[in-house]
Amino acid sequence: MGSQILDEQTGILPVLSLSQTTSFQQEIDEKRARERKNQINFEQQLFSLNFVQNQKMNPHVSLETAIGDCGPIRSGETVVIKRANYLADGSLDSAALDEEARFLRDCQMLGIVNLRNYVRGYALVLGEIRTETGHETFNDWIKSNPYRRENHLNTAVLDVLMKLVVTTEQIHKRNIIHRDLKEANILMGGTAEQPAPVIADFGNACYAGTVPQGRKISAGSLTAMPPEQFNSEAQARKESDIYALGVLMYHALTGFPSRSPDELEQFATSPKKEFPKLVASVRDRNDYVSTALAKVVEHCLNSDYAHRPSLAEVRDALSKEQAYAQCINAAGLKGIATRTMARVA
Repeated sequence: MGSQILDEQTGILPVLSLSQTTSFQQEIDEKRARERKNQINFEQQLFSLNFVQNQKMNPHVSLETAIGDCGPIRSGETVVIKRANYLADGSLDSAALDEEARFLRDCQMLGIVNLRNYVRGYALVLGEIRTETGHETFNDWIKSNPYRRENHLNTAVLDVLMKLVVTTEQIHKRNIIHRDLKEANILMGGTAEQPAPVIADFGNACYAGTVPQGRKISAGSLTAMPPEQFNSEAQARKESDIYALGVLMYHALTGFPSRSPDELEQFATSPKKEFPKLVASVRDRNDYVSTALAKVVEHCLNSDYAHRPSLAEVRDALSKEQAYAQCINAAGLKGIATRTMARVA
């Protein structure tokens, strides 16, 4: 009844009879009653939780569609709410959130943010990342954990990078490309002695071989985007994530960004220009990084995806670097002999 109040051709409100008016009012009253009931149910569910983030969610929705997808949330459990974004017309981008939930369900494993529940079309309910590292994200952590210290190499950096590579391998085995492996999307769980990186935010993810649509076209963070991701017609490919891992590794090993943010900004506005070159080689920034790993990192950052290494090759290089770092630490970072060994390794 309510959908036929306006005349479809004229857009003018027709004159309603008393019975029609009464029926329409009853329909409105019933709808408001349902919405109020849903709001009460929703608020009761919210009050049973402790939230890390105080974000407003649409209250006019029942959680009945979510309970059971990933298991009920325990009373007193701390979770994080990620709500759907608003589109230009003011509506919620429910389709994008539905797709992100599907990717997260397909990738539930160690090293991936835990999808605790899902309010269909409205919000993701994510598990809390418990950390004793003193840092929330990879970017914060790496600032306090440089690879090269005064008298040793920080092998924890290599351990974190290895975990990220292994987790990305598992994501790719599910034919999913993350497409936004930036530092802010790597959350740092675990302890100071054993940090555990957790990959979050699958909002830009796609299946390998598909062409991104809608808001995912040319989407991502400039510092982590390879040149092919600026192409609106390019298929999503695994090599794009390998490039982003190269960006993370370069920063972790040298303490510097791999490319100039200003030059990347210019390229984003004029993609026909040549993709910016590396600011400096890895070993120009830190000559205690082995030559072998430095080459692999730089190959990851190659502007041509066909020339990037596989994740297995990256994993192998990191494994050898772990052994190499132990030798360097045993010898100490003092003296010409040690520096010479670092240069030729």
